[in-house]
Amino acid sequence: VEVKSIAVTGPLTQMYVLPLCPELMAGFSRAFTEDAAKYIPEEYLSLPELGQLYGGKGTMDLEALLLAAPDVVIDVGDAKDGMSEDLDELSEQTGIPFVHIDGTVTTAADAYRMLGELTGKKDKAEALAVWCENTLADINELMAKVDADGARKKIIYCLGENGLHCMAEGSYHAETVNMMGDNVAKLDEVTASGAGNEVDMEQLILWDPD
Repeated sequence: VEVKSIAVTGPLTQMYVLPLCPELMAGFSRAFTEDAAKYIPEEYLSLPELGQLYGGKGTMDLEALLLAAPDVVIDVGDAKDGMSEDLDELSEQTGIPFVHIDGTVTTAADAYRMLGELTGKKDKAEALAVWCENTLADINELMAKVDADGARKKIIYCLGENGLHCMAEGSYHAETVNMMGDNVAKLDEVTASGAGNEVDMEQLILWDPD
């Protein structure tokens, strides 16, 4: 079946799909901020907002999704507990196939190749996959030199209004942080949210990053 229109489950999937086939998008997971919108071609900014399936502040707007009538809904990212059942239920409820593709820094190339198969954009997907592979190889080579020199730094990636949310080790969203340094933000329970775990200033001091 030819896919002529797709919806995405969240911002990460959106980031994968936009470089590949923006012309197929039936809507965005959420509206772009003014700063981000200037990088998006004008013809796509009027697409409807469909909501976000996992994480974020809300849920997918099934009414808006049905009105947008995509051929398929795509999720790219980490496989969450119960996801298979969730997607099967949504597929049955809406009559629209929901598809999950694993996507991490190390598997981004494979994700693009699968997206290429799904959307029929194989050539462009292959070019993006090769770019991902080459970029990852460059980073690994660079970090090997850093480690050989014993120069890897203890780091914490902080975000949020007060800078007290962190991407703890073990978080899906900390993958790049872990590659680039020694992530000293270690917690017993790590949130699956891209907003990170909220901690206090005392904890940051105790972790003692460089």
